[in-house]
Formats: sequence, structure tokens, C-alpha cells
Amino acid sequence: MKVKKVAIRNFRRLRDVSFSLHDKETVFVGPNNSGKTSAANVFRRFFAPAPKFSIHDFSIELLKEFDQWASDRANNVHNQHPLPEIGLDVWFTVDTENIPYAKLGDVITSLSGDVTEIGIRCRYKVQDVENLWEDFDRYEQTKEQTTAKQSLSQFLTSDRELNKRFAIQFEALSVQNDEVVAKSLTTKEGKELCKSLLRVDFVDAQRFLQDEENNNYRGSKLSSVFAAFYNTNFKREVSDREAENIVVAHNKKLTDHYKIKFSDLMDALQNLGYPSANERELSVVSKLTTDEALRGTTDIEYTEVGSDYSLPEASNGLGAKNLILIAIQLLDYQLQCSSTIENQPQCHLIFIEEPEVHLHPQAQQTFTRNMWSVLDKLKSEDGVAPQLVITTHSSHIANSGELDNIRYFRRCPLDSEGDIGQLKLDSSEIKNLGEFIVAEDGTRTSSLSSIEVKNFLQRYMTLSYCDLLFADGAVFVEGTSERILLPEMINRFLPDLKRAYISILEVGGTHTHIFGDLLKFLGIPYLVITDLDSVNETSKEACLAGEKGAITSNPSLKSFFANTKSIADFQNLSNRQQTQECNNRYVTFQKYIDSDFKSYEQRLLARTFEEDFIYTNLTKCGHAGCLRRIKLPEKPEDINVAIYNHVRKHLPKKAEFALSALADEEWNCPKYIEEGLNWLAVRLRPADSKKEPNYD
Repeated sequence: MKVKKVAIRNFRRLRDVSFSLHDKETVFVGPNNSGKTSAANVFRRFFAPAPKFSIHDFSIELLKEFDQWASDRANNVHNQHPLPEIGLDVWFTVDTENIPYAKLGDVITSLSGDVTEIGIRCRYKVQDVENLWEDFDRYEQTKEQTTAKQSLSQFLTSDRELNKRFAIQFEALSVQNDEVVAKSLTTKEGKELCKSLLRVDFVDAQRFLQDEENNNYRGSKLSSVFAAFYNTNFKREVSDREAENIVVAHNKKLTDHYKIKFSDLMDALQNLGYPSANERELSVVSKLTTDEALRGTTDIEYTEVGSDYSLPEASNGLGAKNLILIAIQLLDYQLQCSSTIENQPQCHLIFIEEPEVHLHPQAQQTFTRNMWSVLDKLKSEDGVAPQLVITTHSSHIANSGELDNIRYFRRCPLDSEGDIGQLKLDSSEIKNLGEFIVAEDGTRTSSLSSIEVKNFLQRYMTLSYCDLLFADGAVFVEGTSERILLPEMINRFLPDLKRAYISILEVGGTHTHIFGDLLKFLGIPYLVITDLDSVNETSKEACLAGEKGAITSNPSLKSFFANTKSIADFQNLSNRQQTQECNNRYVTFQKYIDSDFKSYEQRLLARTFEEDFIYTNLTKCGHAGCLRRIKLPEKPEDINVAIYNHVRKHLPKKAEFALSALADEEWNCPKYIEEGLNWLAVRLRPADSKKEPNYD
């Protein structure tokens, strides 16, 4: 069996979401405060040995419903809405020919042979409404004499008060004949079913790995983790006296003993790429005294290759420690699960939070592959293969796997019908990239099939370490010059955009519309900065943008403006027409520039970014900065042709042009780019400045 899908209701910003899980690993990605950690913590709440919730675990807008319920009750309002509850549904795949009835308990044995899915529903809800109201009313009468009255949500801010009145209720779920059937369970039955179906473990982010003595930092002292792993998973076969004899004879014997016990583990850790051939070897060295022998006190030391001398644990880097800690914890959980003799769970789910902490990019790229090589090394035939759920902010980890394994967490308003640019993003939805197809609306924006598009996106995002999945907004640029200069343009001319997380991608005019399908699916607002790329309508050869009858050869412009072809028609498009996809996309391109160079008034139109940059900074040409080598013609009316020829003949290395501009302290931003950046800045501006809880 495997966990197939999950549904979460009313937990923090996850008001009503569902997502599937991959058989091996699933990666949670998305911007900060989008709910990734919340999706893991809801399991921590429901599957803890002694579950405890907080009033702040309820979606924030539900606090109003608590207070409204109390107000209605005080005013004897009929037909009250029930108090909010938090829900978690976990569904499992079922082998219809081999349902493990015996292990799943009596609550499942009544199911018919037509069952295709089974699940467990956990609901955190009020147990006795009347008792809650009486206690709250009595509390209010007492407080009224001394201070201002409190609302019901304030009363329940005390975790003791909340957990005294709210508790978890369980239901067994099944799908029979395409219908969901729910069966109520007692608390005992529900807990037993949960244990039979699923074990959940957590590898928390290792933010603190200091080795100072007497600190309480999580994950400190790697040696203690090895000792705990040994004591948990290896049963000692030596008696107290034998241990004393080993210690008295020589600590080396016990060190050899550990070496044997940890040999498989050390071999597995080699798959992490640590230590390499020229690095220190990892060893577990006994430091026992006779009175401490049975407590498994050990130290980790690092031995230089070819040397008899060793260094203490604190001498090694934090990245290696973090990687080893994660591996040890995964193995520990796997061995504990597989060694459960009675009522072994059918599924094992391990959440790994931000494994990228302290890891360099190369280690992040290979993280998932390395973790599986470690788990497979010590895999038990009788054990349950775990499913990994990784929450990450690392583009290296996100892009190292398959798109189908990614679950994208998107911030959104509660009212999905409203204008997302005008509402508070106080809720979240979860997108399964495995469900992404090209042109959802049925129109074809690409000649590539959905599979070909996925392959292209996968390769591009992997090779470019794309951070698109963590961005508030994106900017697609035509070429190298724009990619190099755009961050500086934002820094100089729209510094407000620096507060947002912007992903800048150089995809050329040929592939922008392919990314457009993906961003439409994800709901990420994006700006497209592209070129007119004018060509002669007859010969299809490049020509001046202002040439009569010129048309565009840019695939993106043809895709985004299907009914527009000529350069003249593009010049007549309004800002409203350039704003598309319900204010989620803005396409900007070169527009006419009014020039009075040498008192000669004319309208200049650029074909490419480089031309437009020069037109925008004509006064620098031949004089200073990045344009000092450009000589303008004597006759100002010849500027258009001169610049067009100069760019085509003398600017083949666009990166050099952009870098020289980057070093120049003074220049003006092309107007069409500034207009696009202004749109993005407004689009990403929050609806108000009210702060909301940071749930992720």
C-alpha cells in the first residue's frame, strides 16, 4: 500500500486543498508563506502520540466564525452555523486482490470486495457544544466585573481551554462503486486504524549544528545521534561483565565492535559522496568508562587519510554534518518501522524539511538520489519502503527530479472569482505539475505535444537552476543583454520591485509562449519583454522596424497577439490590450520614440533591445560611457538606418555590450521596459499592509 492522496481543510492557510503523493518522493515547492510547512505540520498535529492544537491552527478567517457563533448564541439566533473544525483525509492505494484485512483491524472487515480505495478521516472538532457555551458564558460573567469582555476566539487562545473542549474524531473511508463511504469509529478504533495504516516521521531543518558544550541546539553533537541510532536499532549481545572486560582490556576492542556494527551504515554513507578519496574518514571511536559502558557513550572523530592522528567532531563542516544527520534519521526511522513486529504499519511517510540547509549546490542537486541509495542499502525484505515528502526552497532540489513529483503551493485570495491583484493572498491552493498540459483552454499555443513541452521545461529548469517555482512573479526576456541589465534596471528605476522575489528567465522569442502555458497553470504573474523582430513581408528578411509593410517574425508576439501581424498594428495596441490572462501577463515590446536630436524632430522605432537602448541614450553616443564608440551620422534623419546597421554589424557580442552598460553609471531605461516593470510592480503590490501570520 501507498499513500495516494491527501485532503486538508481549515488548517492555517490551507482552507480546502488536496494533492496526490508520488510512490517514492514528492517535492513541495512555492514562495514563502504559501503553506508548504503547514501541509507537513497537519500530519504532526493529527498523528502525534498526544495531539495538541492551537486556535491559530484554524484558518485565520475562521476566527470570525467562532466569534459570530458566540454572538448568535448569546442573541438566541436560530439556525446557527456549526463551529469550525480542522480536517485531514488520507487515502491509500489498495491491491483489490490482497487487502490486508487482518492487519487493518475489525473496522475494515465489513468492506465488500468492490473496494478500490481506503482511507482515514481525522476531524478536530468540538465535543460538547453546550458545555463550551456554559463555560465561556460563565467566564465572561466573571471577567465582566474586572475587565473588558473577550471574544470566544480569545477565550480559546489558551491551548488548555481549546484542547479540553475539542478532540479528534475518526472515520474509516472507502470507495465502493465510485462512491465514498464513511464509517464512524471510536477514538480507540481510530487510533488503532491510524497505527495500522500509517507511520509518520519528521526530519526537521537542521539550522543549528554548533558543537559548543552544554547547548540545547537541535541537531548538535553528531556523536549523540550515532549513539542513539545504535541503542535504538542494534540489540547488545554482551552482558555487563563482558562489557567491563572489553573496556578494561582495551577500548580498541569496542571500537572494532562498533566498526562491525556500523559497517553497513558507513558503506551506505559512502553513497553520499562523503568522504571523498582525499578527505578524512569517518569512524566511531569508543570513549567508554566502566560505569558508562551500557549507556553507549561515543565520540565521532575524523581521521586524516594516511595519518594516525584524528580530529574531533567540531572540526568538520556543517554541510557534511547536516547530510549525515538526515541520512541517520532516515535510516533510524526506516529500521524502527521495519522492526515493528506486531501491527506493522502498511505505509511509512517521512517529511524532510529544507534539507538544503548548509549544503552546497552540487550536494543539493544529488540529494534525493543519494538519500534513496542510503535507504536502499539497508532495506529490509519485511520492511515498508517509505515515501519521502521534501519541503524545499532550493531550486537545485526542485529541479533535480521529475516535474510530475512537484506540488506547487500558490498563494491566492479566498474569493477565487475576484481579481487576484486586488485581494489579500490569505489562502493557498496546491498545483500538481503532473497534471500540467499544454494549452488548458483547448487552443494550441505550440506545435509541441504536452509530453514534449514537459521534457523541454524539465531540461531547461534543470540546466539553468531555475527559481521560477519560488517566485512572486517572473520576467521573460529576449536575450543576453536584457538578462544582464534587467536587475540593474530594477535597482535604478524601480527599487520597489526589489522587495518581491522575481525570477528572470532568458528564453528567447521562440519559447516564451511555452513557459506561458506553465505560468498560466501555476497562476504566477509574469512580464514578457520581447523584440519586434521586424522583417520584410515579402522576403521575410530583417528590415527596419519603421519600414512600410514590415511584419514581426517573433513567435511569442504571434502567439500572444494572434490577430496582429504588422509592426504598424503593434504600435497601435493599447496598454489594456498588452495586459492579458486576467491581469496575469503583460507583453511589452519596442514602441516609437519621439526624438529631437540636433533639433530635428522625428519618430524612431527600434527592432531590438540594443537599438532601443541606443535611441533612449542618444546624447551619450560618441561621448561617454558604454556608447562612446558609437558615431552618429551628420544628418539626424539618417540615425535610424545608421543605428540599425551598427547593431547588426558591430554588436555581435551582446554580452559585452550589456556588461559595458552595467559598468556605466548613467543611462536611461528604455521606455517599453520601464512600462512593463511598472505593471509588474503594481501587480505584485499587496492589497494592504496588514501583516498576516507566517505559517511557512
